[in-house]
Amino acid sequence: MLETMTSDPIVEAIFEIRFTANTEAAAAILIGQLHHSLRPEYPKSERLPINDIPLEVRNKNESLHFAPEMRISGHCKSIHVGRNCLGVTVSSPYPGWVSYKKSIMRVLELAFEAEVIEVVNRAAFRYINVISAIEKDESDYDVIEFDGNIGGYNLKEVDTGLKFTTKKDDISHTVQVKNNSIAKFIDAKEKVSGLLLDIDTSLSKDMPEFWGSSSEILDSVRNAERRMFEQIVKSTTLDRYKK
Repeated sequence: MLETMTSDPIVEAIFEIRFTANTEAAAAILIGQLHHSLRPEYPKSERLPINDIPLEVRNKNESLHFAPEMRISGHCKSIHVGRNCLGVTVSSPYPGWVSYKKSIMRVLELAFEAEVIEVVNRAAFRYINVISAIEKDESDYDVIEFDGNIGGYNLKEVDTGLKFTTKKDDISHTVQVKNNSIAKFIDAKEKVSGLLLDIDTSLSKDMPEFWGSSSEILDSVRNAERRMFEQIVKSTTLDRYKK
C-alpha cells in the first residue's frame, strides 16, 4: 500500500464536503469560527472573486452553488468555505495521510460546533499527481497502464488530455490524465514534469450520520481513491515510491 512510501508524486490534495446549510450566512459563520480558532496555522484571510457575482445570479446558476467564497491559508495549506462547501487543501510537500487527516478532522470538529450544516451530501478527495518517466526515451504514459490510438495516432506520442468518470454504488471517480505537464512548488526552485494524474473520488448521498462517522467516512473515500491510483499506475512505477 502507499502508506509505506518514502516519497510520493502528490503535488496537491484537496478534501471537500458539500452540504445543505440552515442559513445563507453559513460561509461567514464558518470562516469566522475557523479563522478564530486556527489563525496561527492559517493567518491569511481572503475574499474570493465569486463574491463579485450578485447573489441572485449565483442562486440561479447551479454550477456556482458549491463555489468557495472565502479562504484562509498558511504555509502550503488552505481552507476554503462557501455557503454549501468546506474544503481543506495541502500542497507539496504532502505531509502524509496521518497528518493530513488530523488537520481535516480538526476543521470538521470546528464546523460541527458552528451548527450551520444541516446535512452533508458529498465527501470527496481529489489527489493531483505528477509522475515523471524514468528513461529519456519513455513516454509519460509509460508510467501508467495505458494503450490508446485514435485515427491512426498513437496517443502516447502526441500531447494528450483524457478524462473519464466511473461509478459504483455511491462512490464515483473522475480521472484526468495529461502528458507533458509541469508542476511548480512554492518553496522549490526546481519544477517537476511528467504525467498529470488527477483523481477525484467522491461519496455522494445524504449523510445524516456524518458527524458521528466522519473518521470512517474519510478513510473509506480516501482508500477508494488509493485503490483507483494503484489500479491505474504500473507496478514498476509504484515500486519507485516504496521502501
